[in-house]
Amino acid sequence: MANLEIRDGADTQKFLKATGVGSLGDPTIPEHTESNSAAIRAAVEILDNAIAGTEMRVDVVSTVLPTGVATAANQTTIIGHLDGVEAGLATLLTTANFDPKVGALTETAPASDTASSGLNGRLQRIAQRLTSLIALLPTALTAGGNLKTALQEAIPAGTNNIGDVDVLTLPALSAGTNNIGDVDVLSVSVPTAFYMGQKVVATAGTELALAASQALLSGVTIKALHANTGWIYIGTNPVTLTTGFVLDAGEQIFIEIDNLSKVYVDCSFNGEGVSYIAS
Repeated sequence: MANLEIRDGADTQKFLKATGVGSLGDPTIPEHTESNSAAIRAAVEILDNAIAGTEMRVDVVSTVLPTGVATAANQTTIIGHLDGVEAGLATLLTTANFDPKVGALTETAPASDTASSGLNGRLQRIAQRLTSLIALLPTALTAGGNLKTALQEAIPAGTNNIGDVDVLTLPALSAGTNNIGDVDVLSVSVPTAFYMGQKVVATAGTELALAASQALLSGVTIKALHANTGWIYIGTNPVTLTTGFVLDAGEQIFIEIDNLSKVYVDCSFNGEGVSYIAS
């Protein structure tokens, strides 16, 4: 085997001696280098065959499993439990066993809310009741969409407070001393006009209406004229000296009435009368 010529980093010629004793500048290649190169090549080829792309393929011969991991014995136990559950369900979930508890799919709803029934029948009863309730809603709502309410029970006697109430109409109260409780009047309509005048009776004993029809909100105050020498009689038609309310000259009375035409005047002497103011 001849010497091997090489060059170092400074491009200086060097030799590797094939045999003999080498020196620092002319080292010897060990004789066993050539004989081991075949074994090294075989080992490198084995490593190359084990690499696929950038990954090393490994055959796991055996490994130690961590505590509690699934094993064949544990799987056998689980399978046994599942078999038991399956067997139990097979006896419970039969049609003959299930329908009496839940009710057949076509079960008829019970006749009342408390009658015995399966689950399907009970659900049908609930659906019927909800449908009936929904059908009542349109008639129970106001035009504004609010729910109408009505008092069905009498309010207990005392000072119970039911809040602010707008009373549009009052039903007729039965005779007696019935107590409807305390009522707070929030507002009263105030007249926007008033009416006044005098009524003289030309012929005593011939009653006259205070005025032609005139609607009122509060009433009328009637006063006998100061110049009167006799009495004035106030009342409804017919009013007489034996039925009328008597006013002497200068005396007055207030009457709550809704129309002037309902109040009549008479006198004991011709040409005497009253003055009035009303609203």
